[in-house]
Amino acid sequence: MKIIEVFNANKGFYRTLQVWAAVVKQDGAWNNYYMKIMPSYTEVQESKPVTKTNSFMVLHEYFDIDDFQRLFDNLRNGKINVCGFEINFSSTEEISLDRRMDRIRSKWALDQFIKERYPFFRCEIRPSSSPSVHPDVELELKSMEEPYSDIRDVMEDLLRIKFGYYNAGSVAIHLPSYLMIRNSFFEENVLRFSAEFHQKMKDDLDLGIILRDLKGEPQRYSRPINEEKLKLSDGFYYYEDIELVNEDIISAEIFLRNKKSSLINDESGEIIRFKPSSQFEVFKQFWTENELERCLQGRFKEDQGFEWGISILLTLCGFNVHWIGWLRGQVALGGVDLFSFHNDILIVGECTVGTVGNDEIDKLLQAVGEIHETLGLKEKTTTLKIVPVIFTCVKKISNETKESANKSGIRIKDLGDIMEIFNALRMNKPKEAIINLLTEPRVLPMT
Repeated sequence: MKIIEVFNANKGFYRTLQVWAAVVKQDGAWNNYYMKIMPSYTEVQESKPVTKTNSFMVLHEYFDIDDFQRLFDNLRNGKINVCGFEINFSSTEEISLDRRMDRIRSKWALDQFIKERYPFFRCEIRPSSSPSVHPDVELELKSMEEPYSDIRDVMEDLLRIKFGYYNAGSVAIHLPSYLMIRNSFFEENVLRFSAEFHQKMKDDLDLGIILRDLKGEPQRYSRPINEEKLKLSDGFYYYEDIELVNEDIISAEIFLRNKKSSLINDESGEIIRFKPSSQFEVFKQFWTENELERCLQGRFKEDQGFEWGISILLTLCGFNVHWIGWLRGQVALGGVDLFSFHNDILIVGECTVGTVGNDEIDKLLQAVGEIHETLGLKEKTTTLKIVPVIFTCVKKISNETKESANKSGIRIKDLGDIMEIFNALRMNKPKEAIINLLTEPRVLPMT
């Protein structure tokens, strides 16, 4: 959604506008190092420099919520006044309230960007050039009465954003929702969920619900919030409710929506009725999901970590896995890292942390041909289905490469495909559906 759409939809419970600005002095003028503009439901408080040295400052000022348009106009004109200091900002990007915003809601992302409890919409206006920092700034920060180790330390403590998640010189617009679905889970034939939201939102919200049965058929409907179940505390309502479901319902999604606009304030994500498999639960007693995910992304011991991650993933999907590639120099049959058996399916897998080219495809085809020769499959009828798969932690392999490999009978699973399989496993989707993700061609439609 656009900045102006999100702002107008939430303006009713915004009271003030906070501007945090980290600025550096260059040629006698103060230039923007990083600025965060964020509405708040709190009252106006004292505005002042929070940290100040000869060549670096952090400023914090409260504005009236109706100053939002004026601040944008000032940014467009290249100068904005915060705490009485004129700050220069220039950008080659369009500075407009029609810019689109990203929605940030996961706990991990909230910790990186804002350290707040509630989801928010975000966009960043990048500068025409990055500001330079005087070499004495770090020494000045360390010499303060309440010292900081460096600018990175200041940014994380005062502007609440971690290093690597901002671009120096940028202006970030954060528009919080002050609403969040906290818990959602199945308990037999009952879907339980809880949420909290600002008291001024009560009359504008309703619930959107999607239920899916064993066949994947959806039931879609909406209903009002049950006001009898609202509890008010410190300006926020806490809401717990239930939805009765039939026995054949296996998953659900819940949306809290603003009835006066097209804004989805928060959503539950897919709620799975059945618990993960006991095998996966036992695995998580020794390795965390995050550690397995790092291996699948090629971020732990590179090739061997990736191969181990794929072998574990296939095992948790129900395959009997033989990881033969861990001593690559010892493998007589090149182009194969693992064999995975499930009923009449044999996945012949090759793992690579790099991109996939003709060499990888040709080697795997040769290996599969030798397997057919060894088992005599060309001369006899068999129910065994051999599926050659190349696994890669590259984020996305082109459709052209995948289609070319498919014509040769080879499946390519890039990081997007692998994470789809991993998420299906975490949500305990039916085994047949997971095996289809592994064995069937996955070519995304062109956009």
